[in-house]
Amino acid sequence: ATSNCASRPGYFACDRLKLRYFTWEAVGEPAHRVIGPLKAWRASDGRATWSIGGFEGDCLPDKPRQGERGFGLKGGEKYNLTLFAAPPKHHRLRYFNDDDEAIRMDIFLAQPFRLEVYLNGSLVPDDYDTSTDPAGARLPELTDPHGAHAFDPQARRFYVTMRGGSYNGVKASLGGGQLFLRLLQVVQLTLTLSVPVTEFDGPALVQNVATLLGVPARRIKIVSVQSRAQVAAQQGRRLQDGTGLIVQIVEDAPPVSDSLLSGSTVASTPTDGGDPGADGGDGGDGGSTVEEDGFSAEALGELQNIAARVQEAATRGTLAEAIGAEVFVEIEVSDANVEIAAMPDMNGTWPGEVNESTDDTTTTSPAAPPIPEGDYIELRFPGLDYYSVDHEAFILEFWGQLNVSDEVREQLMINLYPGSIIVQITGATEYLELLRAMPLNEVTVWGSTAVVTMLRPELPTTATTTTTAEPSGLDDGQVTAIIIGAVIGAIMGPTMMCGGLYWAKKRAEARKNTVIIVDLAHRDLQAADSD
Repeated sequence: ATSNCASRPGYFACDRLKLRYFTWEAVGEPAHRVIGPLKAWRASDGRATWSIGGFEGDCLPDKPRQGERGFGLKGGEKYNLTLFAAPPKHHRLRYFNDDDEAIRMDIFLAQPFRLEVYLNGSLVPDDYDTSTDPAGARLPELTDPHGAHAFDPQARRFYVTMRGGSYNGVKASLGGGQLFLRLLQVVQLTLTLSVPVTEFDGPALVQNVATLLGVPARRIKIVSVQSRAQVAAQQGRRLQDGTGLIVQIVEDAPPVSDSLLSGSTVASTPTDGGDPGADGGDGGDGGSTVEEDGFSAEALGELQNIAARVQEAATRGTLAEAIGAEVFVEIEVSDANVEIAAMPDMNGTWPGEVNESTDDTTTTSPAAPPIPEGDYIELRFPGLDYYSVDHEAFILEFWGQLNVSDEVREQLMINLYPGSIIVQITGATEYLELLRAMPLNEVTVWGSTAVVTMLRPELPTTATTTTTAEPSGLDDGQVTAIIIGAVIGAIMGPTMMCGGLYWAKKRAEARKNTVIIVDLAHRDLQAADSD
């Protein structure tokens, strides 16, 4: 739904909303594999929907596809796709739209991978990868051709543009233009070199690393190059003149089979029945078993061996000799079995969220983050999904945008909480004051601009005061604070009144400061409105 839709009892009326069907499919996965829910999140307004797969129905002309998830999507938008199970090796994307409208799908990957994109069975040209654009690395946009793509190793997202229309004479509504994605396991090296970016020689580095490790150069790709300033801004290892690189060494994978590319393959299904609506369907149609082409344990073993050789070369100094520069290295190896730690239930409710129901709608809102005891700053980044982003990468990007010194960072702590993404910065007041002097409301991370929800909390004073105990255990100031909290709760409505009373009493007892109570209650109201 959009903001233009009208609410009706039990549904939304959207007379002007044009939706076209999009499907994501795990190709070649065994029937016992549990895919789980797939979340599609619209970047423009933060609205999200879920797909849990097809349900069995006797009236359906075709049985549900194994591992398929589908959504009705609005054209001209960008969507985040998050799969909470470990990713399959092969993905198929279809956008059933005959009009020249585009969508961009941003697919979150918890692990580093290399992705190959095939259009109608053929590998797309290299210039479809917008990270290699001669004008500068960039993400694909809605104006790019069907199949344009890029991988952002910091955000751990794969971006691909899909357009409606006809492909090879076949309309998209009839299956034309389907994209096939293959995930390849990699060793990912994050390198910091003592060479200025202007003097960096990429082809020479690839060839020297290939010679050192005994790996064909075609399997090595530089996926990110950053200057010294960018490395320092992301808390990378500092060198006098530095260049930051992310290099991937990909598995030596065989060609994709024609049956997988053509879409004629479906996963094998059990013969002893299954749960309706589960990924395994109803037990199959007595049909065919097809190629099992998942991640290769043998390929993973070879990559782990390469990673060990890189570590040994870095320790002995032979890696620096081969590259011709001082180097710091961090090593990761793809692990296809890693899943996102948190996972929603089938109502879309996350751990730590409260399910709030009314007569005709059900929504979820994240639990409020804890209020620190000491000084802190709190920001909110609307439109970003706390559960699907790489938290470490987000924090590095956040610090990079602020461009503060290492000394300041070491004295401060950042915690992230759900509610889009809520950032709490705690530490000594003298260091927090340095941040408060900066334009925090202009900080932008991954397209989301910060909203300052708490810049300077009222802290308890150290002045000594004398009060007379009341029979109730509260002094006049505390009672006044509770009354003010109750009034604020009444203004906020019945849902928030108990919260207003609770925070009013708690803060009154702890700090005896009426002003704090008003600010906190106002903060709760803002959080309720924004979430």
